[in-house]
Amino acid sequence: MDRADPALATMARLKAAASAQNLDLEDLFDAGSPRTQLLWQVMGEIEGGRGGHLIVPSREHLTGIGPSGKAVIQRLTYMPQAHIYYLAPAAPRNSADQQQPCTSIQEQTPPKGLHLLAESTVGAIPTVTRWDFVEQLTVLGWPDLMAPVDQLYMALAEDANAAAKAAGEPGISPFGHQGTIRLLQHNDGRLVVELMESRLRNDPVTAKVAALCAHAERVCDRDHTSTRCTLSCEYARPSGAFFVRSGGRS
Repeated sequence: MDRADPALATMARLKAAASAQNLDLEDLFDAGSPRTQLLWQVMGEIEGGRGGHLIVPSREHLTGIGPSGKAVIQRLTYMPQAHIYYLAPAAPRNSADQQQPCTSIQEQTPPKGLHLLAESTVGAIPTVTRWDFVEQLTVLGWPDLMAPVDQLYMALAEDANAAAKAAGEPGISPFGHQGTIRLLQHNDGRLVVELMESRLRNDPVTAKVAALCAHAERVCDRDHTSTRCTLSCEYARPSGAFFVRSGGRS
Protein backbone atom coordinates (compact mmCIF):
# COMPACT_ATOMS: atom_id res chain seq x y z
CA MET A 1 0.00 0.00 0.00
CA ASP A 2 2.83 2.36 0.82
CA ARG A 3 4.52 1.58 -2.49
CA ALA A 4 1.31 2.45 -4.34
CA ASP A 5 0.75 5.65 -2.32
CA PRO A 6 3.58 6.70 0.04
CA ALA A 7 1.35 9.40 1.51
CA LEU A 8 -0.71 6.70 3.24
CA ALA A 9 2.22 5.88 5.55
CA THR A 10 0.56 2.56 6.41
CA MET A 11 3.63 0.99 8.02
CA ALA A 12 4.25 4.08 10.14
CA ARG A 13 0.66 3.90 11.41
CA LEU A 14 0.98 0.19 12.14
CA LYS A 15 4.17 0.77 14.11
CA ALA A 16 2.54 3.54 16.10
CA ALA A 17 -0.53 1.42 16.86
CA ALA A 18 1.64 -1.55 17.85
CA SER A 19 3.86 0.57 20.08
CA ALA A 20 0.79 1.99 21.86
CA GLN A 21 -0.26 -1.57 22.74
CA ASN A 22 3.25 -2.84 23.54
CA LEU A 23 3.23 -5.18 20.56
CA ASP A 24 6.22 -6.26 18.48
CA LEU A 25 5.54 -5.96 14.76
CA GLU A 26 8.24 -8.50 13.97
CA ASP A 27 6.33 -11.11 15.96
CA LEU A 28 3.10 -10.09 14.24
CA PHE A 29 4.51 -10.65 10.76
CA ASP A 30 6.38 -13.85 11.66
CA ALA A 31 4.45 -16.68 9.99
CA GLY A 32 6.14 -19.20 12.25
CA SER A 33 5.11 -17.67 15.57
CA PRO A 34 2.49 -19.41 17.77
CA ARG A 35 -0.97 -18.27 16.68
CA THR A 36 -3.52 -21.05 17.23
CA GLN A 37 -4.63 -19.69 20.62
CA LEU A 38 -4.94 -16.21 19.13
CA LEU A 39 -7.15 -17.62 16.36
CA TRP A 40 -9.49 -19.10 18.98
CA GLN A 41 -9.68 -15.70 20.69
CA VAL A 42 -10.41 -13.98 17.38
CA MET A 43 -13.14 -16.51 16.59
CA GLY A 44 -14.74 -15.92 19.99
CA GLU A 45 -14.75 -12.16 19.41
CA ILE A 46 -16.24 -12.54 15.93
CA GLU A 47 -18.95 -14.90 17.16
CA GLY A 48 -19.68 -12.72 20.20
CA GLY A 49 -19.81 -9.59 18.06
CA ARG A 50 -22.08 -11.24 15.48
CA GLY A 51 -19.49 -10.88 12.76
CA GLY A 52 -16.18 -9.32 11.96
CA HIS A 53 -13.08 -9.25 9.83
CA LEU A 54 -9.84 -11.23 10.22
CA ILE A 55 -6.84 -9.54 8.59
CA VAL A 56 -3.66 -11.61 8.27
CA PRO A 57 -0.32 -10.65 6.68
CA SER A 58 -0.36 -13.49 4.13
CA ARG A 59 -1.85 -16.89 3.32
CA GLU A 60 1.30 -18.45 4.74
CA HIS A 61 0.17 -17.34 8.20
CA LEU A 62 -2.77 -19.75 7.97
CA THR A 63 -0.68 -22.81 7.09
CA GLY A 64 1.09 -25.18 9.45
CA ILE A 65 -1.29 -24.33 12.31
CA GLY A 66 -2.10 -27.90 13.29
CA PRO A 67 -5.51 -29.58 13.75
CA SER A 68 -6.68 -27.09 16.38
CA GLY A 69 -5.85 -24.09 14.21
CA LYS A 70 -7.48 -25.69 11.17
CA ALA A 71 -10.62 -26.25 13.22
CA VAL A 72 -10.80 -22.51 13.88
CA ILE A 73 -10.37 -21.67 10.20
CA GLN A 74 -13.06 -24.17 9.21
CA ARG A 75 -15.52 -22.58 11.65
CA LEU A 76 -14.66 -19.10 10.41
CA THR A 77 -15.14 -20.25 6.80
CA TYR A 78 -18.59 -21.61 7.64
CA MET A 79 -19.63 -18.30 9.27
CA PRO A 80 -21.21 -16.05 6.60
CA GLN A 81 -20.56 -12.99 8.77
CA ALA A 82 -16.82 -13.69 9.09
CA HIS A 83 -14.47 -12.34 6.43
CA ILE A 84 -10.75 -13.10 5.94
CA TYR A 85 -8.41 -10.67 4.18
CA TYR A 86 -4.72 -10.96 3.27
CA LEU A 87 -2.36 -7.95 3.31
CA ALA A 88 -0.04 -9.74 0.85
CA PRO A 89 -2.15 -10.74 -2.16
CA ALA A 90 -1.23 -13.57 -4.51
CA ALA A 91 1.16 -12.53 -7.28
CA PRO A 92 -0.65 -11.60 -10.52
CA ARG A 93 -0.69 -14.52 -12.91
CA ASN A 94 0.12 -12.47 -16.00
CA SER A 95 2.77 -10.20 -14.51
CA ALA A 96 5.30 -8.95 -17.05
CA ASP A 97 8.19 -10.49 -15.12
CA GLN A 98 6.67 -13.97 -15.16
CA GLN A 99 7.59 -16.43 -17.87
CA GLN A 100 4.67 -17.99 -19.71
CA PRO A 101 6.16 -21.01 -21.52
CA CYS A 102 2.86 -22.12 -23.03
CA THR A 103 -0.81 -21.33 -23.32
CA SER A 104 -2.38 -21.25 -19.86
CA ILE A 105 -2.86 -24.81 -18.73
CA GLN A 106 -5.83 -23.70 -16.63
CA GLU A 107 -7.85 -23.17 -19.81
CA GLN A 108 -7.88 -26.87 -20.60
CA THR A 109 -11.20 -28.65 -20.22
CA PRO A 110 -11.30 -31.74 -17.96
CA PRO A 111 -11.58 -35.09 -19.80
CA LYS A 112 -15.03 -36.44 -20.57
CA GLY A 113 -16.69 -37.92 -17.51
CA LEU A 114 -14.74 -35.72 -15.07
CA HIS A 115 -16.14 -32.59 -13.47
CA LEU A 116 -14.00 -29.76 -12.08
CA LEU A 117 -14.60 -29.08 -8.39
CA ALA A 118 -11.64 -26.86 -7.55
CA GLU A 119 -8.31 -25.72 -8.93
CA SER A 120 -5.34 -23.71 -7.78
CA THR A 121 -2.09 -22.49 -9.26
CA VAL A 122 0.89 -24.20 -7.64
CA GLY A 123 3.32 -21.58 -6.39
CA ALA A 124 7.01 -21.72 -5.60
CA ILE A 125 6.04 -22.56 -2.00
CA PRO A 126 3.39 -25.32 -2.17
CA THR A 127 2.46 -24.94 1.51
CA VAL A 128 0.99 -21.51 0.78
CA THR A 129 -1.41 -22.61 -1.96
CA ARG A 130 -2.48 -25.67 0.07
CA TRP A 131 -4.67 -23.24 2.00
CA ASP A 132 -6.82 -22.79 -1.12
CA PHE A 133 -7.87 -26.43 -0.90
CA VAL A 134 -8.57 -26.21 2.83
CA GLU A 135 -11.05 -23.44 2.06
CA GLN A 136 -12.60 -25.24 -0.90
CA LEU A 137 -13.10 -28.58 0.84
CA THR A 138 -14.58 -26.79 3.84
CA VAL A 139 -17.14 -25.03 1.65
CA LEU A 140 -17.94 -28.32 -0.09
CA GLY A 141 -18.56 -29.85 3.34
CA TRP A 142 -15.86 -32.52 2.94
CA PRO A 143 -13.34 -31.77 5.73
CA ASP A 144 -12.44 -35.48 6.00
CA LEU A 145 -10.90 -35.27 2.51
CA MET A 146 -8.35 -32.63 3.52
CA ALA A 147 -5.73 -35.15 4.64
CA PRO A 148 -5.75 -37.44 1.54
CA VAL A 149 -6.00 -34.51 -0.88
CA ASP A 150 -3.24 -32.62 0.95
CA GLN A 151 -0.93 -35.64 0.89
CA LEU A 152 -1.40 -36.07 -2.86
CA TYR A 153 -0.99 -32.34 -3.43
CA MET A 154 2.39 -32.26 -1.72
CA ALA A 155 3.56 -35.56 -3.24
CA LEU A 156 2.70 -34.40 -6.76
CA ALA A 157 4.38 -31.00 -6.28
CA GLU A 158 7.53 -32.61 -4.84
CA ASP A 159 7.58 -35.18 -7.65
CA ALA A 160 7.31 -32.46 -10.31
CA ASN A 161 10.09 -30.36 -8.82
CA ALA A 162 12.38 -33.37 -8.33
CA ALA A 163 11.86 -34.46 -11.97
CA ALA A 164 12.59 -30.94 -13.22
CA LYS A 165 15.77 -30.75 -11.13
CA ALA A 166 16.94 -34.14 -12.44
CA ALA A 167 16.41 -32.88 -15.99
CA GLY A 168 18.37 -29.70 -15.26
CA GLU A 169 15.27 -27.53 -15.58
CA PRO A 170 13.67 -25.04 -13.18
CA GLY A 171 10.79 -26.38 -11.09
CA ILE A 172 7.30 -24.96 -10.66
CA SER A 173 7.65 -21.25 -9.93
CA PRO A 174 7.06 -17.84 -11.53
CA PHE A 175 10.46 -18.29 -13.20
CA GLY A 176 10.12 -21.97 -14.01
CA HIS A 177 7.23 -23.85 -15.55
CA GLN A 178 3.55 -23.53 -14.77
CA GLY A 179 1.71 -25.90 -12.48
CA THR A 180 -2.01 -26.17 -11.82
CA ILE A 181 -3.58 -28.66 -9.44
CA ARG A 182 -7.22 -29.69 -9.71
CA LEU A 183 -9.76 -31.60 -7.70
CA LEU A 184 -12.01 -33.49 -10.13
CA GLN A 185 -14.90 -35.91 -9.75
CA HIS A 186 -15.97 -38.85 -11.88
CA ASN A 187 -19.63 -39.31 -12.74
CA ASP A 188 -19.66 -42.24 -10.30
CA GLY A 189 -18.49 -40.01 -7.42
CA ARG A 190 -14.81 -41.01 -7.29
CA LEU A 191 -12.42 -38.11 -6.75
CA VAL A 192 -9.27 -37.29 -8.69
CA VAL A 193 -6.34 -35.02 -7.84
CA GLU A 194 -4.64 -33.85 -11.04
CA LEU A 195 -1.41 -31.91 -11.48
CA MET A 196 -0.94 -30.23 -14.86
CA GLU A 197 2.54 -29.05 -15.82
CA SER A 198 3.64 -26.92 -18.75
CA ARG A 199 6.39 -29.38 -19.70
CA LEU A 200 6.58 -32.83 -21.26
CA ARG A 201 7.49 -35.79 -19.03
CA ASN A 202 8.05 -39.44 -19.89
CA ASP A 203 9.11 -40.69 -16.45
CA PRO A 204 6.82 -43.15 -14.64
CA VAL A 205 4.66 -42.17 -11.68
CA THR A 206 6.71 -42.57 -8.50
CA ALA A 207 5.95 -45.22 -5.89
CA LYS A 208 5.26 -42.50 -3.30
CA VAL A 209 2.52 -40.95 -5.44
CA ALA A 210 1.06 -44.33 -6.44
CA ALA A 211 0.84 -45.40 -2.79
CA LEU A 212 -1.46 -42.47 -1.99
CA CYS A 213 -4.17 -43.35 -4.51
CA ALA A 214 -6.02 -46.26 -6.07
CA HIS A 215 -4.89 -45.47 -9.62
CA ALA A 216 -2.34 -43.06 -11.11
CA GLU A 217 -1.62 -42.20 -14.72
CA ARG A 218 0.48 -39.67 -16.60
CA VAL A 219 -0.91 -38.21 -19.84
CA CYS A 220 1.09 -36.05 -22.25
CA ASP A 221 -0.61 -33.71 -24.69
CA ARG A 222 1.36 -31.31 -26.91
CA ASP A 223 3.45 -29.19 -24.53
CA HIS A 224 2.06 -30.21 -21.16
CA THR A 225 1.74 -33.24 -18.88
CA SER A 226 -1.14 -34.23 -16.60
CA THR A 227 -0.68 -36.62 -13.69
CA ARG A 228 -4.08 -37.90 -12.51
CA CYS A 229 -4.49 -39.73 -9.22
CA THR A 230 -7.84 -41.35 -8.45
CA LEU A 231 -8.59 -41.71 -4.76
CA SER A 232 -9.99 -44.98 -3.43
CA CYS A 233 -13.76 -45.55 -3.37
CA GLU A 234 -13.91 -44.81 0.37
CA TYR A 235 -13.41 -41.13 -0.51
CA ALA A 236 -16.13 -41.05 -3.17
CA ARG A 237 -18.87 -38.45 -2.75
CA PRO A 238 -22.29 -38.04 -4.40
CA SER A 239 -21.78 -36.21 -7.70
CA GLY A 240 -23.70 -33.10 -8.62
CA ALA A 241 -22.46 -30.58 -6.03
CA PHE A 242 -20.07 -28.94 -8.47
CA PHE A 243 -18.49 -25.87 -6.92
CA VAL A 244 -15.51 -24.34 -8.70
CA ARG A 245 -13.11 -22.10 -6.83
CA SER A 246 -9.88 -20.97 -8.47
CA GLY A 247 -7.14 -18.95 -6.84
CA GLY A 248 -9.51 -17.31 -4.41
CA ARG A 249 -12.22 -16.67 -7.03
CA SER A 250 -15.48 -18.57 -6.85
